[in-house]
Formats: sequence, C-alpha cells, structure tokens
Amino acid sequence: MYRQGANPDFSTVSVSKLRSIAFSAQAMLRCGKHAGRPFADVAATDAGYCAWVLREKQEGRRLSRDLKAFASYIQEVHGGVLVVGRHSGRFFADVLRDDPDYGEWAASLENPGKLMIGFHEYVKKRQRRRAREANGDTCSICLDRTLDSAFIPCGHQTACLDCALRLAGGPCPICREPIADVLQTFLAAASSSIP
Repeated sequence: MYRQGANPDFSTVSVSKLRSIAFSAQAMLRCGKHAGRPFADVAATDAGYCAWVLREKQEGRRLSRDLKAFASYIQEVHGGVLVVGRHSGRFFADVLRDDPDYGEWAASLENPGKLMIGFHEYVKKRQRRRAREANGDTCSICLDRTLDSAFIPCGHQTACLDCALRLAGGPCPICREPIADVLQTFLAAASSSIP
C-alpha cells in the first residue's frame, strides 16, 4: 500500500505533465465513497479503490468523467497498482523504488500473464527511457521525447521535433543565434554487416 507522505518518482515525467499532475492531485472525486476528497488523498489511503478504478477502465466499463481523470492521475503518478504477487496492492512506482530486483524480474518475463502485463510494460517503458537518458539523446526542453531535430543555421541538436518547432524563430537555447529553420534528424543504427 502507498505510504502517506511517500514521494512518487517524477524523474521520467516532463514539465508539462508535472503541471497537469499537480492540478490533478488537487482535483476531487465527486461521486462514490470518496466524494469530496482530493485525488492525492484517495491514492495515499486506498490502493484497493485505485486498483478497482484502473480495472474498470481497463475492462472498458463506463466511468464518470472524474473517475476517468482519477484513473489517468493514478497511471501518470504511480503507474498502476499491482494486483498479484508479493507486492499486491502496491503502486508500480513504489515497488520499483523499494524492490528494483522485482522490477527486473517482471521486465524479463517473456509472456507475462494478464494480471502482470501492466507492471511488465511499465518497467520496460522506464528501462527504455532511462537508456535514452543515459545515451544523452533526450530532449532538453520537455525531458521526455528523443532528440530528433537540429536548428538551422547553428546546427545544435538539443530538442525533439515538437519542442524545436515551438522554438523556431526564437534564439537557439545553446548559442542564442536566431533559429531560421528546424531540420528533422534520424539516428543511424550501427550495423555489424559493414566491413
């Protein structure tokens, strides 16, 4: 279960998502047993309810607008809730923080079961993102997407295409030279077949 006062891991969340999460944390449920309580409070005290909301969403059941928003909040901040195994009832982010070996094991599963697939995908996504960050090819603006653009005429590569296009016409964040245009770039994969 989520511990009151425990901090979720925001190291892989973009700045725009953080603003959205901060707003959502203050949003309140308007129906059900937690009516009138903020999302963050419900998440901190009732992991079983969080698991139920996520299960209902995953199974395609009709949910009210605030329950859909609450489900999105849980997924954005905590990843989800494990419903099987020794960490059943705990948020994905908490399990990864407290027991990284369990996360490695879940990621190594070739055919995770229906109840483990969400955690498996969550861990794999975080591993891919951390590998990108270690390689230094993450956008310096949103801190979320892969570098895939260059500024013209200076040639600096520091942003994803979306962020670079928003900066077009302004100064380069590296050298402050005016950005005349943005070029989409592609990373060539290394090949062992070339002599």
